[in-house]
Amino acid sequence: MSEQPIAERAAAIRSVLWKVFALNLAVALSKLTYGLVLGAVSMTADGLHSLLDSFSNIIGLIGMAAAARPADPSHPYGHRKFEALAALGICLLLFLSSYEVVKSAIGRLLHPAPLDPPAWSLGLMLGNMGVNYLISRYELRQGRALRSYILIADSAHTFSDIFASGAVLLALLSARAGYPSVDALGSFLIVGLIGWVAYRILKLNVDALADASQVPAKMVEQIVLALPEVRECHGVRSRGFPDAIALDLHVLVDPALPVVEAHRVADVVEQRILEQIPGVVDVVVHVEPDTPEERQRAEEWDKLPPLG
Repeated sequence: MSEQPIAERAAAIRSVLWKVFALNLAVALSKLTYGLVLGAVSMTADGLHSLLDSFSNIIGLIGMAAAARPADPSHPYGHRKFEALAALGICLLLFLSSYEVVKSAIGRLLHPAPLDPPAWSLGLMLGNMGVNYLISRYELRQGRALRSYILIADSAHTFSDIFASGAVLLALLSARAGYPSVDALGSFLIVGLIGWVAYRILKLNVDALADASQVPAKMVEQIVLALPEVRECHGVRSRGFPDAIALDLHVLVDPALPVVEAHRVADVVEQRILEQIPGVVDVVVHVEPDTPEERQRAEEWDKLPPLG
């Protein structure tokens, strides 16, 4: 991927994040204001969650600024992993938010206070749920179009607000029915939702940072072995992000094949993989002669645990 497309992609992602930031901030402030006025712990907790959505957008913007830098001598593969590091920062904020919500909910259970939310507060929550749905769908659509790891993860984070707001709505309805303790219990449900989203984001980005396999080896072998010049394929390895995968592999060819022809085979293998496997941006093909020694090495590769 050349520097120009990288810069254009980063600019488009930043534009989405700025728009989502403004919307999340407006939603968060409305929840926090009315939650504090009403003394509703679950609404205040939901407001804090929405506020963290805004902070997570800022972290995403910082991460994208670093990730958009082109490759250089000290980072020959580029700076894309800064995007994953930014997502891990979002996870940290989520876990800190969970702690604060649990602490507030326990206090409310131990020292309950009367709560009589007005009818308009229920309308506020329904309105916020609708806004969160639109934000999440917009971010997911843009994330898929731009193949952005952080936008797709952040859309799941924003979507969790819908369920969290649903728990708050249930808590407010229960309070109006004369069961105020449900307000605090609703906060525990919010914590569970926040924790689940944080786990998904954490796993997604840790896999990328730890160079987890991104492409099944069998898929690559089927593509490569369809070429008549390739006699065997092994040692398939992949890493990176779903939309920025680096892949390398070994192929065996006729030992009598001229070097120029072997190089052509490698080019064809590379082109086939780039065309048929979405997300692959870099392919390294090791061309080796089909000799007993190389066959033995291939068998040793096959005995290793599967890489994908």
